[in-house]
Amino acid sequence: AAATMAPPHLLEPMKLERNESSTRTGLSNVRSLLRLLEDALVPGGGEAAEEEKQRLDDYLLQNGQRYSFPAPEHAALCRLLVTRRFLPQRPPQPVQASDHRLRVLQSLRVLLRDERHRDTFVELGGLDALGETLAASTHEHFGEGVGDDALLSPRGSDSYASEILVELLSITKRFADAEALLAHGGGVARALHESLALLLRSHEALVLQCALVALAQLLRTHAHREPLAALGLAEPLLRILAEYEVGFKALVAECVGWLVREKEFARELAGPAEGLPVLLSLLHADDSRLPLALLGALEALIEAPAALREVRQLGGLQVVLALLGPAAQRARAEHPTAVGPDPGAIASADGEGGSQ
Repeated sequence: AAATMAPPHLLEPMKLERNESSTRTGLSNVRSLLRLLEDALVPGGGEAAEEEKQRLDDYLLQNGQRYSFPAPEHAALCRLLVTRRFLPQRPPQPVQASDHRLRVLQSLRVLLRDERHRDTFVELGGLDALGETLAASTHEHFGEGVGDDALLSPRGSDSYASEILVELLSITKRFADAEALLAHGGGVARALHESLALLLRSHEALVLQCALVALAQLLRTHAHREPLAALGLAEPLLRILAEYEVGFKALVAECVGWLVREKEFARELAGPAEGLPVLLSLLHADDSRLPLALLGALEALIEAPAALREVRQLGGLQVVLALLGPAAQRARAEHPTAVGPDPGAIASADGEGGSQ
């Protein structure tokens, strides 16, 4: 085996040669794709549409793991995908088939990992189209209506509808903290916020997960957090905490940790939504992401006297002290000369009516 191995000083040039060859092949495919995209009538079907779909598949296969797209061909690809395939087209533009639409969104999602192309997307009007398309896809996901009956399950008339929705949500999260979205006017942001609020009621796992990821990204910015807190998110978030596995719970815990900073959401969670018992019940979860986020949420909630009284009535102090117990025991073992209160004694004193 050693006799057939290339000398170490030759390995790096060979690797560079392979990378350069792969890059040339990738750019050649992009150039072929650019020629197809320049024809605005392709999406209607026929051989050209099939070839374009194949070229998009090749592009995704070659670039699925990349996060930087600096070549001029990539900039041109982003521009044409937005203007010729993503933005609403006027007649006589044929209707885009769903599987074709999905490939366009997947390719845009990959390109938009590179911040340079996000600027292009915004300049070309992509944010307006994103807000409109996400709203339309959300309503399609639940059917024509969005009342309680419609929210029980997706309509599912289009086998690609959920996948398209997932791609739209993945693109949305790329602009969560973008100044362009925050400064773009209330219409686009409002459409995105309302769509996310509705999608928290989806029973389709992948759609729900992507909606939670996008929501968590948006909530990190106060300009999004305040209007989102006013959309009645407490009830659907508590449902997810109660019904879904720990990965979903962790995402919800992060979202709740951000939302309780807004008084309107905090009042809803601690009041009509009756969320305090749910939060306390999850503090002993094995996944550390849950208690960490939920303790922060409880800290914010009990600033309100009524919430503090309810937490005490529910035995909340004992729950927190039970979490502190193992840590306190380890600290005493490591520092036996340190003097501090015994958690059990504090819990006992609190049971006798202490208010400290």
